[in-house]
This record gives sequence, C-alpha cells and structure tokens, in this order.
Amino acid sequence: MPKSLTSLKDKKILVTGAHGFIGRHLTQALEKYGACVFYKNVNIFELANIKESFDLIYHLAAKNKASTQEEVNALFYTNVEGTRRVLEFCLKNQARFIFASSASVYQPSEPGLLLSEMSKLEPQSHYGLSKYLGEEICRYYARRYNVPMTILRIFNAYGPGQKTPFLIPHILENLSLLKPIELQEPHNILDFTHVSDIIDALIISGASQAAGLHIFNIGTGCGKSVYDMSLFIIKKLKCVTPIHMNQEKQGEIIKSYVANIKQVHLNLQWKPTLSLKEGLEKTIASYLDLNMITETSQEASVLQYSTTSHHRTCNIADV
Repeated sequence: MPKSLTSLKDKKILVTGAHGFIGRHLTQALEKYGACVFYKNVNIFELANIKESFDLIYHLAAKNKASTQEEVNALFYTNVEGTRRVLEFCLKNQARFIFASSASVYQPSEPGLLLSEMSKLEPQSHYGLSKYLGEEICRYYARRYNVPMTILRIFNAYGPGQKTPFLIPHILENLSLLKPIELQEPHNILDFTHVSDIIDALIISGASQAAGLHIFNIGTGCGKSVYDMSLFIIKKLKCVTPIHMNQEKQGEIIKSYVANIKQVHLNLQWKPTLSLKEGLEKTIASYLDLNMITETSQEASVLQYSTTSHHRTCNIADV
C-alpha cells in the first residue's frame, strides 16, 4: 500500500451511490485498502436511521437522465436536496466529504482549448445544472461550517460495468444485437476517462488531510470526437454496422469538454495511467469475456453512414 494511502486503513467510510457504475468500483478499491466501508441499503433521504459514525463520506448518488417533467423534478430533488441532506449528515459526523461532480457544470470550450477549474460554469443540461447547484451547496458548507471537502469534476467516465445509454456500452450493445449505432452530436469532443483512473483520484482525495475546499478536474487532457470513438470500436471488433447520425443544424458549433489537469497533478500528484487505446481495449475485452458480443472477420471499411433526425439516439453528454 502506498504510504500516502495508509490513512484509509480501518477508516469508517460511507459511500452513497455505491451500486452505480463508479460506486461499485470505488467500494471494492476501498476495501482493498483496508477501510471499513458502509454502502448497503443507503438511502440519502433516510440517513438519520444510520446509527454508525463515519470519518469520510463519498457522495456519488445522483440521477443523470430525465426526459419527462416528473423525471426532471426527481433529478433536482435527488441531486440538489439529496446533496444537502448528505452534507448535514457529514456535518453531524464531523467527517471529510468527497463530492463527485461532473464536467457538465462547464460551458463547453472550442475545440483545442482545455477546461480548467477556473473556466466559466454554464451547464447545458438539467443534470449539469443540478451538479452546479450541488457544488454551490458544498461551497456553503465548506465556508459556513468548515467541512473539509474535495469536489471532483469527472470527465466522461467509461470502463467495465458501465451500462447504456452511455456511449461505449451503447455501441457495444448495438453491435451485439446487430443494430445500427445511433449518435447525437457526433462531432463533439469529449475527454473519455477510464474508471480505474477515476477511482485512483477518489482514493487519493479521501486519503488527503488537507483542510478547506478543493476542486479538481479528473480527466486525461486528451479529447476524441464521439464519431471517432465509435469508429475505433467498430474497427477494433471488425464489425459491419451502419452509423446513424442526427442531422446537424447549419452553423452548429462543435462542443468540446476536455480537462486541464494541472491542478490535480500539482496538489494530489494524480494523473491518468491508461491511454484511451489501453482503456478501450480493457473495456472491450470485458464485454467479450462476458460473451456480450463476438468478433467477426468482416472488415469495418464497408461501414454505411447516414444522417437522420428520426432515429433513437444515445445521450452521452451527461457524465
């Protein structure tokens, strides 16, 4: 165990959202480091029923999709009021707080420009707005009550165990079902970050003893378009499948969400260890191992392409 992480051994840790994609990976890693992790049957609106006390709280629980007004209301209630409830519980326990935020809080940049922690915050979705409001609540508790906390703005997580409607599982699932791949905003540029690197950042943040509020981007600093990502996976699996892309509006600006990670490297000595190629190969291999898709001997060079606004699309912006 690295010396900087020995402080996690025997520490009592609560993880909300532990049954989600990142949460499952996080609880396994914490237990590996000898922490006492509490994560089963955690309802963030019933924390008063928990009698245990904690040294550290990871708040990952959130809703990220909403297509009806009822779902939008539930998203804001969970992501905003839920965050306040967890912070109240954190204050009661005098615990350190780690908040999983998102790149979606930012105004997207132009291609080639990185987003730093000082970039303009202008969410483009309900989810991004809810995370921005969650961050504001965190700032209040850090200022008013001196709760030691770290906010991690996570850029486009991917890896084994992620489910649709996120981009990579969407591609893999459609390939397995011999369905076309549906893309929304295919030319947008995203910073795909493997879950193992995200877990390292969460672990290091939890082991930190720093006082006050700290905010860091968690990404790779390298961007790839949604379309190029899709093409890479198709070619890797040597599949033949059409890609359906929504008709783009004339003059539509390409959005870019790529992280500047200088601050997290300087303060936490964290940096990603997996290249996108390596991370994708590991992710694809996990699907193959589970017999979710099979490789073919056909060449991807005969792919068909179409543009349409009438196909079901994969929403990949809110991560």
